[in-house]
Amino acid sequence: MGGTAPVTVVGSTISNNAELLAAVVQIQCIKPGTGIIANNFMTPMNMENGV
Repeated sequence: MGGTAPVTVVGSTISNNAELLAAVVQIQCIKPGTGIIANNFMTPMNMENGV
């Protein structure tokens, strides 16, 4: 959160869900019925030192 995504938890969750949905649509277009396991995993980043 904060490095390559929105700083807030809500913003990061919405952004991540949009990316996951896009991937699911692409996968289903290539091979319909394919099972997908998705995870909403976020790691915070300290904006002062980049760690």
